[in-house]
Order: sequence, then C-alpha cells, then structure tokens
Amino acid sequence: MDPARYEATFAFATMQAFHQNFTHQMEVSPVRLLPVDKRIHVKNGKIQLHDTSLRAALENQAPFDPLRYEELLLEAKDEILANVRSVLEHPSFNHVVTDLSGGLDSRLVFSAVTNFPDCSERVRINSHYSAAEPNDLKVAQEVSSLYSYKFDALPREKVPLADGILGGSHWSYNLGSYYSYRPVTLANRLLKTARLNGFYGEICARPYYSRTLFGTELDIPSVDEFCKAYFDRHRKSALTPSKAALDRLHKLFSDELKSIPGRSALEKMENHYLFFRNGLHCSDRFRSNISCPEFGPIQSKALFAAKRMGYDVFRSAKTQLDIINLTNPVLASLRYESPRDNAEREQLLQEHGLLGEPWSSGLMIEPRNVEAEWREAKDQITEIVPDTQQRQFRSFALRYRTFESDSVDLALACLSRLHHAGILNDLDTVRSLWLHLTGEFGSAIRWNVINRVVSLYIQAKICRTSEGDVVLSPHLT
Repeated sequence: MDPARYEATFAFATMQAFHQNFTHQMEVSPVRLLPVDKRIHVKNGKIQLHDTSLRAALENQAPFDPLRYEELLLEAKDEILANVRSVLEHPSFNHVVTDLSGGLDSRLVFSAVTNFPDCSERVRINSHYSAAEPNDLKVAQEVSSLYSYKFDALPREKVPLADGILGGSHWSYNLGSYYSYRPVTLANRLLKTARLNGFYGEICARPYYSRTLFGTELDIPSVDEFCKAYFDRHRKSALTPSKAALDRLHKLFSDELKSIPGRSALEKMENHYLFFRNGLHCSDRFRSNISCPEFGPIQSKALFAAKRMGYDVFRSAKTQLDIINLTNPVLASLRYESPRDNAEREQLLQEHGLLGEPWSSGLMIEPRNVEAEWREAKDQITEIVPDTQQRQFRSFALRYRTFESDSVDLALACLSRLHHAGILNDLDTVRSLWLHLTGEFGSAIRWNVINRVVSLYIQAKICRTSEGDVVLSPHLT
C-alpha cells in the first residue's frame, strides 16, 4: 500500500475532480492506471504501451482557422447524424428512447434525431422533473412540443440483480477507482429498445471544468500557481482538516496535471476530466434505472478537434451552440434551462454569431403546452415482475432496505481496523471519516465515504507490507 496515495484519497469527497481516482498512481504500489491515450499491445509474450489516435488529437496544436473550424463542424454534423442513424435504423430495436432535458447535450442529440422524420414512430422522449433544476422539465417540454414525438410510456421489466451485487461485487468492481455512486439495485429492462444519451458533450463539444474558471484567479498558465489557487479556493470543503493529507493530494494532483497534455493549466484541468472521470462517470454501470443498450452519439472526432481549436479563442460553449444550430436551427433558437447557457448564447450572438442559418437567432416560437401528454405517459408506465422472479424480487427488496445502514456499520468497522492496523494513522482524518459516516451529511456524501473506506480496507486485506501480512479482523472479509 502507498500511504501518500491512499491518505490523499480522503482529502476531498465533494469535489468532482476527486470523486474517482485522480492520478495514474493507484493506492496499491506499483499498480498504475492505463491512460486514456494508450492501449496495451501484447505480442509474442511481450507487453508494450502504444499511443491511440487520441494522443495525436491531444498533441495537435493547430492555430485557429475559421475556414477549417467550419469544415470540422460540418464533418462533426455528418458524424453525429451517422451515429444517430445507425441506432434509429437498426433492425434489433423497435423503439429508441431519447433523453431530453433543458441542457445543451440532450438538445444536440434531439436536434440530430429530428433529422430523421421517417423514424419518428420509433422514438420516445424521456424527460424527468428535478427538484435541483425545477425549470429543466419545463424547457424539455417546450423543446419536444415542436414535434409529435411521444413521451416514453414503454413497459419495464423489473430485474433483481444477483445476490452478490450488494456487497462484494459492489465494491470490488470499483476497487480504488470510483467512489461517487450508490449501489446498483434493480434494473428496469426495456425489451428491443435502445437509448440515446447526451454523454460526452463535456468532452467533445464544450469546455467543462474550465468553463466557470475563465477570467478568475485560476485562469493562469502555471500549473503550480493554478494548483495553489485551486486548493486555496476549495480547502474549506475538504473532508479532513489534516494538512498532511491535503499537502499529499496537492503534490499528486500537481504532478498529474503537469503530465497531461494541454497548452495551459486550465486546458490541462479540462483534459484531467477526460483522463480520469469521463470513462467512469459516463457508464451504464451507474444508470441501471433503465436497462437497455445505450449510445452516446455526440462522440465525434471532428467535433473534438473543433472544440480544441476554438478553446482559447471562444472560451465558452460556442462550439456546442454552433453544432446545435447547424443540426437544427429551430431548436437552437429556444431557451435552455441554465441562465448561464442563455446569457452566454446571447453574448456570442452579438460578438461572433453562430454558424448555420442566421435567421434562427431572431426566431420567436410559442411552444405548445404538453404537460398533460407527459403526465399521461408517466401514468401509463407499468413495471412487470416475471412470475418466476417474484420470490427473488421480494428477497432482494428486503435485503436492500437495510443495506445502507449495514454498510455504515461495515465501514465503521473497517475504519477501526484500518486505524488499529496502523494503515490510517492520522487522527484528524479518522475522526473526520467517523463523523461523515455517523453524522447528518446526506446519503450521497455518506456513500462516497463508505465506498472510500471499504475500498481501502479490501485492498489492504489482500496486500502485503514490508513488515509482512496486514493483519485485519478475519470476519470482515
């Protein structure tokens, strides 16, 4: 076990950059994380790391060229439409559920879907109310109201997962790599149905981490100065008051950013999301509420190249707004849920304009009220439990009812053993973890801490130290 590495794991729990492994160094030394721009090549018993095409894309520092930028976006439109067509026209699927919110990513996917009116009968719109974003559903309904697509009312087949998923599989699958999730529970299976999601817009279409940092004290070229300002800004949200743990995290994070491609500290931070969070967060492993084949059609090499070319020129979501306008200028004229998205769009229209049809910028449309249609679709959704699985379903539901409280008890026991075994020695960190497990911090943060503690315990259980075996309580296997 690498003490500097695993103690840094407990420095933050609420910051997205640290919801998962944040450096190529793993908690078990000398294990390393395979970078997203590398692949493992095995030939004649020899193992080598080879660059993928992503490496060349990240190293391509082509200066901004407005003609080439427009060419790339037209190529991106063709790529995205081809991605969508391959799903809409696939013979294995009777229906295609399309996620639609008030955000930029789902707007782009829906805009692409509208280019295939002959497939409209197969499309179903999936929109939800969110207390955190109360206008999200309203905007989604405004967007969908311009078309005759039906809201999703497809029947779901309830699928209880295997017994081991609640315990061993739940933690071992994500061992040392991902913490910000709740356990997989029950899947709602959609038969002969595919799903189009809005994943990867934050990679291919717009700045993500850096979008809110442009023009702030963090908008500086030096990685060392950026990391100092970054930790100064967020230190108050640290999980532990331990200066030693925060300093270790600072060092690891700074060294990692320096190794990541990028022309500035902000762009390196942007690519940190690509290297560490994207592949874990954008996974159907954590979207089990609807179980069916999922596709992210925004994945486009040309769009990624256009975003990178305009990154330091526009310093905004212009590339994504451009591609939406090219894909469906009518939908590009409608508002978004986020006031920031709307304000940025208005500013860009004045300063740069958007690529595509110019008439869309002044278009005024009165959406229909489709609230009743949305509610009717929700009321029609049925959940089916096959007769052969009724007993298994009831058993699973009973076990899950106490799973969170049981997991807290398990994490507390693991924390105690880790401390007494000399693996977690920092008392400030141990006390803070204990408080986050037993206090009123909310279920999401509690699961984040549970997952970190149990993950470390399992790794310590199977590792050896220089002094020999790590001796931990045998009943906590």
